[in-house]
Amino acid sequence: KNGVKVICDAAFMFCHSLKELVIPSSVASIGGFTFHNCEALRELVIPSSVTSIGNWAFGNWGSLRELVIPSSVTSIGRAAFNCCSFLQLDIKSPKFELIDNSIIVDTLKKEVISCLNNRSNIIIPSSVTSIGGGAFHFCNSLRELVIPSSVISIGEGAFLFCTSLRELILPSSVISIGRDALGNCWSLKSIFVPKGKTAKFRELLKNAGCDLSIIKEQDE
Repeated sequence: KNGVKVICDAAFMFCHSLKELVIPSSVASIGGFTFHNCEALRELVIPSSVTSIGNWAFGNWGSLRELVIPSSVTSIGRAAFNCCSFLQLDIKSPKFELIDNSIIVDTLKKEVISCLNNRSNIIIPSSVTSIGGGAFHFCNSLRELVIPSSVISIGEGAFLFCTSLRELILPSSVISIGRDALGNCWSLKSIFVPKGKTAKFRELLKNAGCDLSIIKEQDE
């Protein structure tokens, strides 16, 4: 049993009765959706052998309270910790930065990769140049967000199902917005863009899944 190298995708997904689990020190990779919705499992230790954590690996795990990401981890997938609303996360890996125990930034890519869904107003640091695909997916506590002028791209499904998001401010630096980036954001009432940039953002947002009539101009 200690020879296990990989925990496969969705290995423990929806294991609602699982209460205890020990990851052996032989494991190097935790797959996508591995612990998705493990409601009864309240604690877990990630051994220093782990180097990779997959997409949504810990997503929607509301019962998890504390977790340490060891310095050995060099890869964290999209939305890996989305909807872990009560989690106190401790990231030891220098490749990633945790901002206000709320968003995770890949410091090499300068990209937001995950949101824990525990803040109504999030400040994205000016070091970020990209909002990754699915980074804020299902972050329904988020109500307002200002995208800093350092950001040039917003990935596919970046804010999908952010159902409480009411206002978004986009800077002129943005040149790419992915499909369904704002899909199913039912409360979104205003998307503010710089003066004279409405035409540009109507084009960028045409496949983003939002109502283009809510685009409004303001001074940048």
